Amino acid sequence: MNTDQLDMVECLHRAGVKPQEIEAALREKFPGVQPALENFLAGNGFTFYTRESDTDDRTEEIFFWHSKSHKMWRAFPEVLMIDTKYNTNMYDWPLVQFIGVTSTSQSFCIAAVFVIREQQMNFSWALEKLKQMLDDCMEPRVILTDANQALMNACDAVFPNATKNLCRWHIFENIRRKFKGLYSTEMGTDFAYWWKVLYQSPTVQEYDHRRLNMERHLIRDDRASESFVSPDSF
Repeated sequence: MNTDQLDMVECLHRAGVKPQEIEAALREKFPGVQPALENFLAGNGFTFYTRESDTDDRTEEIFFWHSKSHKMWRAFPEVLMIDTKYNTNMYDWPLVQFIGVTSTSQSFCIAAVFVIREQQMNFSWALEKLKQMLDDCMEPRVILTDANQALMNACDAVFPNATKNLCRWHIFENIRRKFKGLYSTEMGTDFAYWWKVLYQSPTVQEYDHRRLNMERHLIRDDRASESFVSPDSF
C-alpha cells in the first residue's frame, strides 16, 4: 500500500475500527486495493481465487497455485495427497495442502487453500478449483487423506471415480496415541515392527495371516495381552 493508504489504516485502527471494516473502507476509497496476501500472490506468479460468505463480504477461502505447480499437476495427475496444517497464521485458519507425486516418486506442491472451517462445503469448493486446474486432463486415480470425514465426503463428491485411501502415517500416529504408555520401550519397538509388516501386506489373505501372527507375538507379554487391541479397530 502507498503512504495515503497506510495512513488511513493507522487512523482507522486507532479509532477502534474493526479490520474487516477497515478493508471495506480501503476498497471504497481506493478501488482495486487488495489485502496483503492477495497482493503477495498476485506479485509472485500465483493464481488465486477467493470465496466470500453468503451473508456478508467476509472471505471464507483463499485458494492459490503457482504456474510451475500447474504444469506439474497436469503432467502427473494420477495421485493426490491432501494434508491439513494448523497454527500457521494469526487467524487460526487451517491450511490445506494438495500434493502430487511424479513418476519417479518425488512429491510436489500442487496448490493450497486457507479455509475458515473444515466442513464439506469448504473442502468441496477447493477441490472443484483443483479439478479445474486439470482442464479436461485425466483426473486423479488415487487420493490419500487423513480420517477427516468432511474431507473424505468432499473427495467422493468431486472425484467419485478415484480410489480413496487413508494416509499410512496418520493411521500409525493414531495407533501410537492409543497405545501411548501401555508398553515398555521394547514392546513398543516390537509393535512398530509388526505394524510395518502388517501394512505392507500385498493381499487381504496375507493381511489376515500377518495380523494373527502379530497378535500371537504381542500377547506373549501378559502385561500387553490385557490391553492389546486388534489393528482392525483402527
